[in-house]
Amino acid sequence: MPLSLSFEFTWLYWLGSPMTTIMWLIMVIPAIIVSSLFYMGPMMGDMHQKKYWEGVKQAFPIVVLSMVSASIGMYVTAWYVMQWRDWMTNEDLWLWVTPLWISAAAGLFAALVPNYIMVKAGWKEGEM
Repeated sequence: MPLSLSFEFTWLYWLGSPMTTIMWLIMVIPAIIVSSLFYMGPMMGDMHQKKYWEGVKQAFPIVVLSMVSASIGMYVTAWYVMQWRDWMTNEDLWLWVTPLWISAAAGLFAALVPNYIMVKAGWKEGEM
């Protein structure tokens, strides 16, 4: 979606924002790959007595759902707090980092819902 002023103060603006695209390319997608290959994949393969690549294949959709839900919670909250609440108007403010903290907490709570459902369904290991 091209950036235009008609979407400037709507929720559609962040979909076409180059900063959002770059953040997904350098943070979310590599995190999904690294977590699938080096953390969840080997763990699920070991817990289910499967080979490494079978564990990675089983873990990949779980990691995608979990990380995408956390990212959406963080990005939407950060956009709201910075655009509509004007909490980040200048960097001289000593509370300039507050939107980041609030966004991280929102990402945690947004990821809890699908993770809880995946644990209850037996797709993901955990105790809840």
